[in-house]
Amino acid sequence: MCEFLKSQDGAISIDWVVAVAAIATLGMAVVMSVDRGTDSLVSEIDGAFMPFSMDLMNLNPPPTTVQLTGSSAYNVSQGGSLYAQVNCQHYAMSDGSTWQSCTQRLYSDGSTTSYWLDGDGQEVDAPT
Repeated sequence: MCEFLKSQDGAISIDWVVAVAAIATLGMAVVMSVDRGTDSLVSEIDGAFMPFSMDLMNLNPPPTTVQLTGSSAYNVSQGGSLYAQVNCQHYAMSDGSTWQSCTQRLYSDGSTTSYWLDGDGQEVDAPT
C-alpha cells in the first residue's frame, strides 16, 4: 500500500481530473449566480420598456370610416319592462370591415351613452 501511495505514475492524470472538476464546478457556480441576477434584471428592463413596446404593438391604426351603409334601432328590455332604446349607424370601413356607431338612451332618466362596435361586436375607440 505504501508503495502505491509513493508511486508518481498517473499522478498527472489525477491532477488534471481534479483541476478540470474544480474549473467545471466554478463555471457552474458562476452561471447559476449570473442566471439569478439576469432574471430580475430582465423583469426590470421589461417593466421599463412596457409602455414603449405596447406602442409598437399598435402600429396598425384603426380604420377610418368610408361610407354610411345603414342604420338600425331596437329596444332593450330588463325584468319585463323597457330599459333602453339603442340606435346604431352602420359604416363600411377603410379596411373592408363594418363598424357601428351606437347611442343608447335609458328610459328611466333619458341619459345617453355613445359607443362604437367593431365587426365582432367588441367595443372600440371611435375611428378617425
